[in-house]
Order: sequence, then structure tokens, then C-alpha cells
Amino acid sequence: MDNGIWHATPTLDSIIFALKKNKGVIVDQELLKILKNEYDYINKKELQELLLKMEVLGIIHVSRIVKNKNRIELTEKYKRELMK
Repeated sequence: MDNGIWHATPTLDSIIFALKKNKGVIVDQELLKILKNEYDYINKKELQELLLKMEVLGIIHVSRIVKNKNRIELTEKYKRELMK
């Protein structure tokens, strides 16, 4: 998952920040573009693993829009906490 480079911001925090910046909702392709600017090693597979981890933790909900496009949104609990 990581190539040994330490970043000031963990990837999960960057995903939450991107969601917060986009009012709690973002498309996976757009999120991948944003993350690639900061984490050059990230790819679609890495992103899917991170999103699965976050969904299991109850932070986000991922739903399919079309075959290769997913909508990612903060759960109501986290949306209330982060959008204050």
C-alpha cells in the first residue's frame, strides 16, 4: 500500500478533507485525481481498499452510479460532526 514515503497527512484524513471540501459527497474518479496530487503511489485499487476500510468503520457510504463510477459520501453521523 505504501512505498516507504511518510506524508504529513494520512490518506484517510485526506479523503475526509476532500469530502468535507465537497460538502460531504464526491465521485471516486475525482477523489483519485485529488489524492494523486499528494500521494503519487495511489491507484484505483489502493483507493478501493481505503474506501472499503472507511465504509466498514462507518465513516462513509459508497454507492454505484454507473459501471465504473462510484459516489462516496460521509455518513450522517460524520457529516454532522465535520460540517459544524
